[in-house]
Amino acid sequence: MYVTLLAKSVETKAACLTECLLMDNIRLACAACRILIYRLCNRIRGHQPPAPKKEKQVVCIGLSGSGKSTALALIAGEPIKEIQSTNGFHVKDVILSDCILNVKEIGGSEKIRKYWRHYYGGAQGVIFMVDGTTNEQELETARVAMFDALKDPQLCDLPILLLVTHQDSSCGYV
Repeated sequence: MYVTLLAKSVETKAACLTECLLMDNIRLACAACRILIYRLCNRIRGHQPPAPKKEKQVVCIGLSGSGKSTALALIAGEPIKEIQSTNGFHVKDVILSDCILNVKEIGGSEKIRKYWRHYYGGAQGVIFMVDGTTNEQELETARVAMFDALKDPQLCDLPILLLVTHQDSSCGYV
């Protein structure tokens, strides 16, 4: 008797589960139809989906400690409390009103600088950052690094933005 009741209970649950799955599939199909009809009506009325924003590739270089990571985090609206020096490179998307800047930030340590040229491909602009509180020797190193980078055939015709950080400090040379 108990086995028969258990078997009927399992059959009832299976039938209920099948019915629930069928209802979910019907709801999903109705939702897909509503979306399709909505898009069709918009096309008939001449409403087009907004055009995707153009993407621009920018390379951000500068000596280590010049503030590249901090500046990009501020521009991108990210927290700056735990920013570490870049080893290798990072890519940040900076969303502007008319386009998206894909900024490839490359580390500036002496070991990494010799590999900068491998990251220039596809760049449409250059940001070079300099620490305004650095000493004259570091400024000369930054000048040499910038001119060496701009001699590269992939960068020589691109627009460049020279950003000097820490200009509000009284101990700067720049």
